Order: sequence, then C-alpha cells, then structure tokens
Amino acid sequence: MLRNKYHLGNGTINRDASRLRVVLSSASEQPVEVTDHGELAGLLDDDHSQYVHISADRTITAQHSISPINNQAPFLLGIHAQNQTVVGLKADYLNRSVIAGNGLTGGGALTSDVTLSAKADDGIDVGVSGISVDCTDLLGDGITEDAYNNFMVDCTDLLGDGITEDASNNFMVDTAFDFDWTGAHTFNSAVNLFGQTTAQHILPRYTDTYDLGSSTMLWRKGWLSELDTILFAQNAVTLLGGWLLISKDEGALVTDVTAADTQIDFGKAMTPNDFVLFRTALKVEYMQVGALVSGTTYNVTRDLDGSGANDWAGGTPFCVLGASGNGRIELNAYNTPRIQMLIQGATYNAQTELIRLGDLNGNWGYSAATYGLAIGEYASGKVNMTLDPTNSLQVRTYATTQFSVTPNLLKFGSNVSAAATTGISIFGADQTYNGEIMGNGDLLIGDNSASKANILWDKSTGKLLFRGGTTTQSYIDADGTFVAGPVKINSNGIRMPYSAVDPPGDYCYGIWSGSTPYLRIYSYGATPYINSYTSVAYIQAIDTIDAGSSLFLIAKDINTNVKLSIIISTLGDRYIQSNAKFLINDNSTTALLVEQDGVKDNVLVVDTTNGRVGVNKQPTTALDVSGGVIVEKGIAIGSGNGVSSTHLGYNSLQILTDTSYGGTYDAHSGFLIFSTLPGVWGNATLNFSVSTNWGTYDTSYPTMTLASHSVFIGDDSNANMTIGLTINQGANDNEILALKSSDVAHGVTSITETDTFALFQKYGANDGGIILRGLSETTVGVCLVGYAPTAETTKSTSVGAKVLINGYQTSETGTTNATANMNVFAIRTYKNSGTKTIFIVDEDGDIAVDGSSSIATYDEYDDVKLLTGLRASLMPEKAKLREQFSEWMEYAREPLSEAGVVTYNDDGHHFISLKGLHMLEIDAIRQLSEQFNRLALEYAALEERLEQVDARLALLADD
Repeated sequence: MLRNKYHLGNGTINRDASRLRVVLSSASEQPVEVTDHGELAGLLDDDHSQYVHISADRTITAQHSISPINNQAPFLLGIHAQNQTVVGLKADYLNRSVIAGNGLTGGGALTSDVTLSAKADDGIDVGVSGISVDCTDLLGDGITEDAYNNFMVDCTDLLGDGITEDASNNFMVDTAFDFDWTGAHTFNSAVNLFGQTTAQHILPRYTDTYDLGSSTMLWRKGWLSELDTILFAQNAVTLLGGWLLISKDEGALVTDVTAADTQIDFGKAMTPNDFVLFRTALKVEYMQVGALVSGTTYNVTRDLDGSGANDWAGGTPFCVLGASGNGRIELNAYNTPRIQMLIQGATYNAQTELIRLGDLNGNWGYSAATYGLAIGEYASGKVNMTLDPTNSLQVRTYATTQFSVTPNLLKFGSNVSAAATTGISIFGADQTYNGEIMGNGDLLIGDNSASKANILWDKSTGKLLFRGGTTTQSYIDADGTFVAGPVKINSNGIRMPYSAVDPPGDYCYGIWSGSTPYLRIYSYGATPYINSYTSVAYIQAIDTIDAGSSLFLIAKDINTNVKLSIIISTLGDRYIQSNAKFLINDNSTTALLVEQDGVKDNVLVVDTTNGRVGVNKQPTTALDVSGGVIVEKGIAIGSGNGVSSTHLGYNSLQILTDTSYGGTYDAHSGFLIFSTLPGVWGNATLNFSVSTNWGTYDTSYPTMTLASHSVFIGDDSNANMTIGLTINQGANDNEILALKSSDVAHGVTSITETDTFALFQKYGANDGGIILRGLSETTVGVCLVGYAPTAETTKSTSVGAKVLINGYQTSETGTTNATANMNVFAIRTYKNSGTKTIFIVDEDGDIAVDGSSSIATYDEYDDVKLLTGLRASLMPEKAKLREQFSEWMEYAREPLSEAGVVTYNDDGHHFISLKGLHMLEIDAIRQLSEQFNRLALEYAALEERLEQVDARLALLADD
C-alpha cells in the first residue's frame, strides 16, 4: 500500500496501511507533527540504523561512557557470556594480587607477570637445581641418626607426666595420672576414657561416682544443645542473664509480618486494645491490638513508638503488655539488679511502678544507686513506703515522710523530717534528739523546741511529763498522782495548800495569794460553803429549809439575802424565799417554775398535767405565749376561722393570709406545710399545699413536694429520677416552664409575656412532645452551643460531635428501627402566610430542601465558566487555579452574586447557597449535554464524509 499525504480543505490526511489519521487545523495554524515515539508507524522494518538493535548484530561506531549513579558494576555478563575470551580487550585494572606466603618472597598485582621465590634460611639452601635441607642441626634433644642417615625420635625422654610405655614399647596415656588440662580439647573420634570406649562421647567409669568441677572450681560456660538432669539438690544456683519479664501474655508469630501489614495472625486469641511489644537485635516495635478479623488474625495499629514499623519473621516471640490497668513483673539485672511490679497505662509508654526490690534509682525520689524496697505509687497524694540502708523504713505521702523507723528511733507526724511537724517519737537507745538527750524507752509527743508544748514519757523515772520546750510544768507520777506545782490530784481528791485563816474547816481548797484566800471551798461542821474570804457573797448548801421541801442550793448576798434558790419539793405550797426563785417540782401540776419578784405568771411555767408550757402566763394550750403562738400537734401562725382544725391535729404548719398584703379574707385562706412518710420505711417528704377556701387544704395533690434529693411540683414521685425536678401540669396545655428577665421586653405578647425570654410547652395537647421557644428583641432567639474537650474527626455511623440531635421512632415502651425514608430532622419557618418546612434530613442521610425557586437559568452565560470562576474565587490568593482563571472570576462574580448563588464578603469568607449551586450545576450539565449532542451530530456527519473520502482515495491509489 502506498504511503501518501493528502489535503482535504484546511485539514491534512495521513494515509498508511494501518489507519487513517486526520489532523484538523485552521488556516492560521500549522499541522500538528507527530513527536511521540509511540505514534510512529512502520518500525517493524529494520530501517532505523540510528538505534541499537537488541536481537541482531550491529556495529557501534561511537564511544560510549557508562556511568552508574551509584557504586555498582557498569554492566553484568549473562550466563553465556561468562568465562568467554574477548579478543583485543585490554584490562588496565584487576582487583587481585599474588601475595608471598611463609617462606616465599616476591608477588604483586596481576597487571604484569608475577614471580614467587623460595626464601633461604638456616639449614635450607636455595639453588638453581632446587631446595636442599641440612638436618644435622636437628640432632640432639631426642633426635638421632642411624647408619643409613635416617633420623629417629628417641621417645624415652617423653615418658612420665601422663605418658607410659607398654610391654611392646607402645606409648599410651597413663590413665592413673592426674592431668591438668589448660587448653581446649576436641574429640573427633572414639576415645577410651577410664576403660570406656565411646564414639565421641565422654562417659565416667562408674555412675554417680565422679564430679565435673566443684563448689570452688567452677566451669565458666557450657555450650550444650540440650541439658537433661537427673538430680536432687538442696543447694543449686540457677543463672538468668539480663532481663526476665512476666507479662499478661506472650506468644510467637505464626507467619512472617512485613512493615506494611495492618493485620497480623498472632496464632492465639488476643484482647483488643492490648499493647504488644516486639524486640530483637537492633529492632523494636510497639503495636496495639484492634478488632478481630478472623480466627487469630487481628487488625493492629503499628509503630506506636515512632521508630518505624519493622519486618518480623515467623516464629518471632512477642510480649503482651495488656491494656490500661493490666500488670506485669520485671526482673532486671542487665545494668542494675531490681524486681519491679508495674501497671500498664493508657498509652504504650505509660506505666506506673507500684513495687521495686533492688536498686531504687530513678523513682521514689532516688537519684543515685540505692538498694532497698519501695511499695506504692510515687505521685502526689499517694501513699508509699521505702526501705533502704540510709533512710531505713519510711512511710510517706508522695515525698513527705509521715512515719519512719531508723535504728533506735521511731517517728510519726505530718512530716517527720523536722521536729516541728513530728507528732510522736519513740527512742530505742540513749541519743540526742533536737538538742535534748533522750533515754532508751522514752516517748515524746509533740515538738521539744523552746516554747513548744509537748509530753514526755520518761522511762527512767516512770513519769509522764507535761512540758514547755524542755521545762516540766506538770507531770503524772509513777503512782498516778497528777502534780502541777503545789496541786495534787489522786484517789484522795484534789489537794491544795491552805493556812489556818478563819473560818477553819475540815477541808479547804482555794485560790490563795500567800496567806490570803480569794476563793475557798470548805465544810464547816455539817454545812459546806463556797465563798470568798472577804464574805462579799457565798453559796450555802443545806439539807432542808422547811417541812416537805429539800433545799439543794441557796445563793445569798453579804446581808444573807437569798438571790437564787433551787428547791426540790414533793408537797406543800411553793416556798418564796426572796427576789428570785428557780423551783423544780413545786407541786403536783407544775414541774418547772421560774419566778421573778415572787410573781408566778410572768416568767416560765411547765405544767405536767396536760403537757403545756406558758411564757409570761399560766398556759391554757400546749404552748401559750401571750396568745401569740398556739400549738396542738400542729403549729398555726395567725388566728381565726382559717385555722384548719383537721390539720391542726397533725404535724403541720399553717400560715394564714394577712390583709396587710392585700385581700380581706385573712381568716379563710392560708398555706399548709406538712411532712409524710410513704410506706412503713423510707424517706420522708415535705409537702406544700394552698388553701382552696375557708381553711380547706388539698393534701392529696400538694402544690409542691420535696422528696429525698428531688423537687416535685404537681406530683410527688418519679421512678426514673434520683435527683432532679419533676413538674406535672395536669391537663393544662400552656407553658410548663418559663424563664423571665426584667431586662427583656420583646413585645411578642401573642405568644407569651413580654419579659419571658424562654419557655417550654407541650407540642401536642394530647400527644406530648416539647416546644422550646426563645424570644429576643434583636436577632437570635435560640442559640444551641456544645462544649467538649475531645475533637471527634471520624466519619462513621457511631461517632459523636459537639452538638448531637437525635430523632428516634418508638415502639410500645422503647425505640425501634426508623422506617425507610423517615424524616429525622427538619427546619421550618413562617413564610407565604403559613409555617413551611424548608429543610429535611431523613433516616438514609438524604438531605431535602424546598425546591421552589425564582432563580432563572443561566443560558445567557457559559455555566462551566461560571463554576470555574466560582471555584477559583474560593482558592487562596497565590493558588495556581486562581491566577490561571482570574478573568473567569470577574466573569462569574456579578451574575452569581445577583442570583444569590454566592455572597462575597470582604473578609474572604464567602457563603454559598447550596440550592443555588445545585441549580447552577444542573444548568451547566444541561448546557454540556446540548453541546455534546450537537458535537455528536457534527461528528457523525464528518464520519460519513471521511468514509466517502476514504473510498475515493482508495480508487486513486489503485489507479
């Protein structure tokens, strides 16, 4: 087939054997040339001599330089090219040399011929004909020469030191000799030890007879593939080198794991969220187990330590550290000996150490190697205990020691590091403490610093000393007597010194200044007295004062006038001594009487006949306070017909209305407070009821009830509430809760009062539901805000967010699956003289908006340009797309803004109408569809014309 080029109008037609290629060009444009090598035709013929042929011989005339980008061989020889001679090839460098060994000289690099020569030495001659050895110098020291110049070894000098000779002059090992072997021995064949011929085994002659090493002569190491022991031992040493870790679990990989794997077959059941540690030579990786995939394969989170995920071979052991709260035990001696008990934290590298035995350096406040025991978490507010050679035993709260035991000293306190904060100190030997010498067995309570109160148990004297600093102020003697200066208190009573100053008495206790008493307590004959020596006043106690009454105490002034008398009387009239009187059991009706100036009715009377108490009067009711308070079980504040006789008989409080606060029927209405106890046992309730009329209270339905930790309005119980507020508005349908503010006056009184800024109301009068209304004077009526510290970025069906709105479908007493296409969330507004729904989210996640629109189509514009201009305007200032389509941005800005598709703001935060954007996208697709259909018709017409041209070209080619 001929290869020719034809012209059709302004287009160029390339015609070859395989295809017809049409390149259209305008009159002003040049034809497009083919520059892609893959578009070249006819390469099957070997007529491109400028290329190297990979399967045919070809001569290369140019000089080529081979320069790999890395250190590597410039080329590799295939299997058929290896060990082949390259004619005319000169290698100017070989990386091999000939090196002269022992007894030789010469050698060198293999860039030329190399010669090796034998080296002459004592007894060795090197000549042209060969090398000769003069052995005469070897004679002696056990080497002789026979008549035939043969050299012989005289071995008789070797006898001894474990070598002996048998009857046939054969040398053998002396098995009775005690060998001291210092070198390594290798047994490659059968040996005979102690009469036992073995095949590369070492066996004793007799079982359980010989030892390998001793307690003082130890073998250093044993390299054994297996060790089987048949022994009973009391004293055995087991050696474990490095680190022993007893974790929650362990295992070994079933198959190889690559660094890219996110699912691992652990070969055993695992627990999700457990941390897993892999560690081999120069490699470590922490992982966390995820959800089970199948069998023993789990999803995993790799490279928690940030050192990079690693490849792990099958059979690699792993350690299961567990999740937060799981513990492990570690025995570590690879750098310092210690046994630890640790609790795993919430992250792979978080752990809490609870116990350590050994080197305490690095925790519990230790910063140097210190051996001992520590128990408890070392953290603020946590109690811990340490035991070490320097500080002995300490019990602390974090770093503050509150109990310590050191040699011969035990201390308790808020901080026993200082005497001022040490509460108790017990001494086990004579020693100096805070500047004071203490004895063995002494006990100190408090601080013995100067001017500090403390108590010292002095074991040597058997006394308990009460001191200020080191000065004893009082003490308890060994016999139990309390001594404070001249005062002693013991089984005989209180003893104080006194003088023979009148009035004398059998016993005298007092406060004295020298020989002058200021207060004396004494008995004179049968009458006890308490008085001052100056006789300004005194208290006298006598048995009886008149028939039928017993006087317990009388206080008199200097003129013997009674100022206070306490009388116990069983019968007879009241005894009025003088100006004041406190009378107990005055007669059969009065249990307690307090009088002033002999007038019985003006102080306090307790009447035991009917349990009445009168204040400033004789009582006629339970509590009679000049008519101001009346108590008959219940308490009524006020008086008149409004006092309910029914509830006055119960434990209640009635508060009647007062005309001072409005109204005229103060005697007919009020407020009742009463308490009830539901059932036999339980928590009491406090109820508040309002009088309906004429002192009648509806106690079955209290206005408000306080029960346990809850408040009830219109109700008295709620089985689903432990602490809270319950409001029952009965059958009412208006506001159940309203929030007001004197600052608010929104004026929307057709909905609520003008100062109510928020209210709750039933959605349906008989159906329930809730309406939350917010009213404002300006813009925002309701603002729903959620605050939470954790950012949720996952997009799934179970995640949360800062603000959640749930819509559930109910079924009898619970919830059920939502019906298909059920509306879950909707937004409504008042427009076109009615409340209209404008936005809906259904159970499939579909979003529906009000499709009614007055937005016209964009047919007078290129809608793709509008969308591109919009996208570019939303890009950052230096974005390439923004710079490339800057003209389209100006093209799109005005029509999109006027149509409401986008609102451009000066701060760069532009807002897009999703509905308007969808309309624009629909119009753009419609425009593209129209253009595509038009181009399809034009393409079909062109195809038809090309077929006609192809037919004519074929005819021309045949001609």
